[in-house]
Amino acid sequence: MTSTYSVKITVTDRRDLDKQLDIAVDKAVQHALRRPESGVLITRHDNQNMTVQLSTEVPFGTILERDLRLSRKTTPHSKSNS
Repeated sequence: MTSTYSVKITVTDRRDLDKQLDIAVDKAVQHALRRPESGVLITRHDNQNMTVQLSTEVPFGTILERDLRLSRKTTPHSKSNS
């Protein structure tokens, strides 16, 4: 479950991504300190769009990155390390 703090980020280049992401994560951490039941969840939707939000599914004190671009890719087979 997510809380009320959520910021959408849309970027055009890597430098802009780093800057906006740093700002959004810093603000999310400040909000999380006031709500110690939530951690910070960063979701990358595609190459230009991300969301930074508080989530009770993420332990307090943790920043979790989820990349939805990876779940859209299909591979013909997977290798086993055994």
